[in-house]
Amino acid sequence: MPQGSGRYSESWRGSRVLVTGGCGFIGSAVVRALYRQTEAHIAIVDKLTYAAYPAALEEAHPSERVALHEMDLLDRVGLRELVSEFQPTTVLHLAAETHVDRSIDDPLRFVETNVLGTAHLLESLRIFFHKLPENDQRTFRVVHVSTDEVYGSLDTEGQFEIDSPYRPNSPYAASKAGADHLVRAWSKTYGLPVIFTHSCNNYGPYQFPEKLIPLMIWKAMRGEELPVYGSGLQVREWLYVDDHANALLQIAKHAPSGEIFHITSGESICNLDLVKLLVAGVEKFLPALASGSLQQRIRHVSDRPGHDTRYAISSEKLRGELGWAPTVCLDEGLKKTIDWYFGHSEFFTYQRAMGYHGDRLGCSIDK
Repeated sequence: MPQGSGRYSESWRGSRVLVTGGCGFIGSAVVRALYRQTEAHIAIVDKLTYAAYPAALEEAHPSERVALHEMDLLDRVGLRELVSEFQPTTVLHLAAETHVDRSIDDPLRFVETNVLGTAHLLESLRIFFHKLPENDQRTFRVVHVSTDEVYGSLDTEGQFEIDSPYRPNSPYAASKAGADHLVRAWSKTYGLPVIFTHSCNNYGPYQFPEKLIPLMIWKAMRGEELPVYGSGLQVREWLYVDDHANALLQIAKHAPSGEIFHITSGESICNLDLVKLLVAGVEKFLPALASGSLQQRIRHVSDRPGHDTRYAISSEKLRGELGWAPTVCLDEGLKKTIDWYFGHSEFFTYQRAMGYHGDRLGCSIDK
């Protein structure tokens, strides 16, 4: 039993876990981990937007232990009926619009999904929770998955702690901050037992190629230019997605309600250097290229408005209290990620068929 797990350490056997956004990048990793590592029954709620990829569930679906419900969190009636019927013991809330560039073009969509969608989920869970017997209320948990971006930007030193003030700079970050505040309010006002998590940048298999790492791999495969925003000196921490999924399972099983945890590898790198590492890893799959030719395809393009300089968060509490630590370092994770995308070219084929061709999003910034 991890240190500090307290009474919330029962087996997953008999658990019923509701996962919102379970067909997304991180959500599907959570479902795979739950399916492989526990005996829990799983209900997935997913709107199946452009970024959803049900095949990422792998052997977990179809399965008698996993049910996929195509549903918008704004469907108040449908959501309440599902919660009442499924009777979850744990909820992992990952459903969100996540891409900063898209939030610049269409901020209200992010408010609707991330803020209003979270509010509808909270209301459904509040109604359900207060009808539970007292013993079931004591073990019920809602894990709300958020981002380091709610804290804003850092200079060259320091890191954000779990009590750092919120200073979101993008519509995406603001919408996630708004969701965080609603979750806190439902916890304090109605006694809903919630746990907050904030993660750094994730990467790995099945990530929609609007994001930096899969986009660079895809463009390198196609012999296209590799666009880097502005100077490329913005610094981020990077976490392999399976490590994030395992952290969430450990938190859901062992952490008491009301806690806040940061989930990060602690490995930082600027965007430009990350792209150079990716280029070096990709070149082995493209033997026809002259050595270093991919490096010459890196192009600096106009920067994103309000582009945060640096993120860094402290995961000391998670490591100390629950004994979690990442298992995949950045070098190994990038190799695994590159290998996966080159071994699963059908993933990019599917995205092209669905209408995404690697175009830059957030186009309105240049108008």
